[in-house]
Amino acid sequence: MPTVHRQLLARCRPLDGTPAIPAQRKARREYENRVNTLMADIQR
Repeated sequence: MPTVHRQLLARCRPLDGTPAIPAQRKARREYENRVNTLMADIQR
């Protein structure tokens, strides 16, 4: 399932360069951090 999360993050990436609401950017960053942690735990 981690691939699904990576695909979702890739689709959200365009928000980084646009004037998005700060809460949206924060939510995306937090989600990305969780996915990265999940990936690190899986690779161990």
